[in-house]
Amino acid sequence: MAVYAVSDIHGQYEKFMDILEQIDLKETDTLYVLGDVIDRGPEPMKVFFEMMKHKNIIPLIGNHELMGVGCMKRLHEGKLHYDGFPAMHEDLSLFEWLHNGADPTIETFMALSADDRERILSYMYEFRPFEEINVGGRDFVLVHAGLGGFRPDKELPDYSLMELVWERPDFAGKYYDDRTVILGHTPTQYLHMFMKPGSGLTVVPGRIFHGRNLVNIDCGAGRGDNLAAIRLDDMKEYYSRV
Repeated sequence: MAVYAVSDIHGQYEKFMDILEQIDLKETDTLYVLGDVIDRGPEPMKVFFEMMKHKNIIPLIGNHELMGVGCMKRLHEGKLHYDGFPAMHEDLSLFEWLHNGADPTIETFMALSADDRERILSYMYEFRPFEEINVGGRDFVLVHAGLGGFRPDKELPDYSLMELVWERPDFAGKYYDDRTVILGHTPTQYLHMFMKPGSGLTVVPGRIFHGRNLVNIDCGAGRGDNLAAIRLDDMKEYYSRV
């Protein structure tokens, strides 16, 4: 009955399958996917279909799903057409999404049958904004990017989607004393950009970062580096081998 988390798969199907093989996900286990399944990598729909096979894989929404799902719905309905990079004035939402690596998502999504596109959209609209869980007596908050506008007394449902999927934390700072926040969104290769010198914390690019009750598991799969997972029961780390 182990509990795992992975984040920012970004269409890297082979890396995702390698992680599933390593953790040997059983029906009694749970795997949380902390957003950004799509974009940049070549096979986002294959990742979706694999996730959909498992009732014990629970997806959370990332900024790429937030950007993409509305465009995907309009593409599916024929209300939006794409045949190259649009000018910003033509469709700002599509322009922004394409600027963030949407091409492989659009290509693989539109290559599906209409029924399969409906299945994918229905699945995406079920993605959760956050999750609170207790594993082995330890409390965790799972979220894509962080808790923008954080206050210790602010309830999680009071955070906006923008605060949950876009806003990055101070990685040298701390959220809670009694809860550990597990997140992705910012590849550990770039954490030095969001930490002040002299924090006393160790950052290893491409490896999971452990801060002060904050753990970042985005290790850059979307940019050609590692896909990482963590087992919350004992904080064991897993890294893609392909």
